[in-house]
Amino acid sequence: MKSTIVNLGSTRGLRLPDEILDAAGVTHAVNVELRGDEVVLTAADEHVEAEGIDGVGSADEDSVLSRIGETDFDHEEWEWPNDFDGLRRPVVSKPVS
Repeated sequence: MKSTIVNLGSTRGLRLPDEILDAAGVTHAVNVELRGDEVVLTAADEHVEAEGIDGVGSADEDSVLSRIGETDFDHEEWEWPNDFDGLRRPVVSKPVS
């Protein structure tokens, strides 16, 4: 897919269709990484950043997990949907020449 860079004041932005963002699991934030001449965008795991950091380094794993409590996953079998495999690759944008 080819996209156009837009000017946003003193910065620039990239417009992506909702279908691309939804397929990649992007809701509010992305991780941006430069790999050679590629800009790689991946969905940021906002839940872990917002809530999980409180227990890191201050308690052992068991006490952190005990604060979470039981979930449905503790009592039911669960499988990844068949179409999930396509989301494991990051959305990659290459420079347009």
